[in-house]
Amino acid sequence: MLLGLFVIFLLWFTYERIKADHQSSYSNEGFWEKERRASFTPTVKIDNLPYITLDESVIPTPCDEDSEELRNVLNEIRSLKDSKMIDLSDLTNTDLKLKYGTPNFTVLAKADADFALLVSDCEKAGELLSEAGRSDEAYAITDYAARISGYVRLRSKADELLISRQN
Repeated sequence: MLLGLFVIFLLWFTYERIKADHQSSYSNEGFWEKERRASFTPTVKIDNLPYITLDESVIPTPCDEDSEELRNVLNEIRSLKDSKMIDLSDLTNTDLKLKYGTPNFTVLAKADADFALLVSDCEKAGELLSEAGRSDEAYAITDYAARISGYVRLRSKADELLISRQN
């Protein structure tokens, strides 16, 4: 009896393993086919994409009493002023190549990385400004990051800063 149950378990386990391997190889084939097509996608003009331009008016000027970390973050944000930035976080690398062509991948990946850096630096600057007691500037920069990114988490932080600023 016990031997029979063990054999049935082994047969079932083998069946499930073969089925999983088959499904995995099928999805791998689909991925590599998509990647192959992406490699041959013709270049698309990317000049008219909705690039984000840094609004320097929301970036506060560092004060002498600011921490070194805050000054570095604000300077890093300012260094992005001439960069092309765009939020492409909803696209995979393969999707980027399929949509805009492989030759544009490097430019778009950098623009997306610069956008991510801008948003994270604005969030960090907002926290540091708030700690430094500069609540108006903390709200302005966090609100800016929330508006350009659409991130709910940043919107909540900006709203919290607004409420604490009013109190």
